[in-house]
Parts: sequence; C-alpha cells; structure tokens
Amino acid sequence: MSTISSETLFFGTSDHWPIALSCENIFFDTNSFFPHTNWKAFEAVITLLQTFWMEEQKKNSADEWYKQYIRFIAAIKNRVTHWKERDKYKPSLPAGIIEKLKEIRKVRNRYYHLRHEGVFSEETRVLLRTLTRESRVDIAKYKIAQWQNFLANIQTSYDKSDKAFWTHLSRIYKSRTLPFYKLSDGTKIISTQQEITNELYQYYSEQFKASALDCSNEHVVQIDSEYKELLNKLAILMALK
Repeated sequence: MSTISSETLFFGTSDHWPIALSCENIFFDTNSFFPHTNWKAFEAVITLLQTFWMEEQKKNSADEWYKQYIRFIAAIKNRVTHWKERDKYKPSLPAGIIEKLKEIRKVRNRYYHLRHEGVFSEETRVLLRTLTRESRVDIAKYKIAQWQNFLANIQTSYDKSDKAFWTHLSRIYKSRTLPFYKLSDGTKIISTQQEITNELYQYYSEQFKASALDCSNEHVVQIDSEYKELLNKLAILMALK
C-alpha cells in the first residue's frame, strides 16, 4: 500500500470519534513468498540484551522506554527473517474445509462473547457443536483419502521399478544432515561429513576435559579428598543394595 492517509469523522454514538483510513496503490503478493524466521536467534538476542534494556528502563519514562523497546523487537524480527519463494503453494487442507473452519471461528467468537455478557444462546451452542463435529469428520475423511492416494502411488511406482518406488518414498523419509557443508580448522577446508564430525568431537573434547588439580592449593586438595570420600561411601552403599 502507498499514499496512506487518515481522517477523523466527527459523528457517531461511540465513546470516541471514528477514524477513516484511505490508501492508494494496493498490491497483492502473488509470487508465493513466505517468511522464515529464525526464532532461536531472536531468543538469543533478547536474552543477551536483557540487562541493557533493564538499565534503559531506569533512564527514561515508561512510555518512552516501551516505544523504543517495541521498535527494537520489530527490528530484531525483521533482521532474522528471510523471505523465500515457492513455485507452488499447496495448503494443508482443501479450500472447502478451510472456509468451514473460518465459519466455526466466527461462531465460537460470537458464542463466547455472548456468554461473557451473560447471554446464553442455546442455538449458537448447538450450531458450534454441530459445525465442529462436521469439520472433524471432513478432515479425517480428507486425510484418509490422501493416505490412500499416497499408498496407491507407491504401489504403482513399485510395480514399475524399484528406483521409482524409493524416489517416491524419499519425500517423507530423509536422512539427517549437518547444518553446514564445510569446516575450516585454520589450515585446511574439511568437506566430508565424517571428517567434520571427528574434528568437532576432538575440539570439544579438549575444551571440556577435566582440568588438572593444583596440589599447592590446600582448598583444592581438601575438596578433592572429600569428593573421593563421598565416592567411596556411595560405592559401599551400592554394594550393600
């Protein structure tokens, strides 16, 4: 959308004046672009900067801090979101079932809104229950039909050749792969999966191996002695059991 403008309408019976929003050049996305947000990175940034924003809260007013913080949240989400294009978009459910689910949501919202106001509508309750039951039956029938079609395709492919059978079956059975394809150890580039696994295992084994005890420190010696004593007592208790 572009050329967005708003205007206050000085009429009506509500507790506030209505606002009319107008815009020009409305575009619709028909290229099947879908957002992919890295929520783990989003959570990591929020956690790392939590102390900073707690300190910022002491410097400014609550309203000013809130404005800055929501802009910060929006900027992070935009930074960790990548848009990917898909040639084909296949919804998980057919259009008829999706429309029925939307209708169920409207009826459910109306039912709970009336109940919150103290108005009990038996007709709305029965309608909601009926539509919910029908939608569950339709979804179950659709999934059964999809599964039967899938099995039929597998059988057809299997009758032709083993290669076609496994090619079709590989759509749902995929082996796990590493999240990266190459690794540099400073001197060379490692590209095979086994070499990458061995290199990472050796690196982290050295990083987290037990450190040598400082025997010149009496506190360290005392802690080690008490630790061994506890291990001996635990071994005796386990032997008695």
